Amino acid sequence: MFAIVASAQFYCLWLATTSVLAYDFVYVACCIHIILQVRLLKWKIKNALDRYQENPKPKLWYYITHHQFLYSMFQRMRNIFSAMLLFHYLVTLFSSCFVLLQLLLRNLDAVSYASQIVTIVFYIAQFALYTFPAEEVAFQFLDLPNAIYISKWYKNDVEIQRLMLYVMLKSQQQKYFTGAGLIDINVETFDSVLRKALSFCAIFKNLLKN
Repeated sequence: MFAIVASAQFYCLWLATTSVLAYDFVYVACCIHIILQVRLLKWKIKNALDRYQENPKPKLWYYITHHQFLYSMFQRMRNIFSAMLLFHYLVTLFSSCFVLLQLLLRNLDAVSYASQIVTIVFYIAQFALYTFPAEEVAFQFLDLPNAIYISKWYKNDVEIQRLMLYVMLKSQQQKYFTGAGLIDINVETFDSVLRKALSFCAIFKNLLKN
């Protein structure tokens, strides 16, 4: 019976670990793909505007269509990963507070203390794996108008300038990944989790002293 229970626990642990890692890998891979595609798109648009051509409009139309495709891909990712990002935000926040509380209240030996530190580092590192790529994706979309602005757009005809104005306005509507629409997922969110956990630890420590 002990062997059966141990085997079941090992199977569940292995299944959960591989599922989480695979899910994280898909998220990071999609973010990296969008980041590289938007960087390449910025370079191509700037290059097309800087180089004098007889009719750059067809090529720019293709770039605009590609930008719309990348933006729609980003919107689908926001919908797919929305609930998961909120879940990891809450897990990281409450787990960090719980581990810090244990470090305050319990007299742990060196092994247990190191185990708790590794646990909290793992939760924070995993949440960073979600927030930093999300921040970079949003930044690349928001930086597209700057790439157009520093190009030689003014040397092109009025119709092309209107096309570029449309792209700039569309890019400025860029949003962050969200946790079920309740919170934005970016570097500021990562920083707020750390500050809230440390604030909770400091408040509880003061309560114990008083």
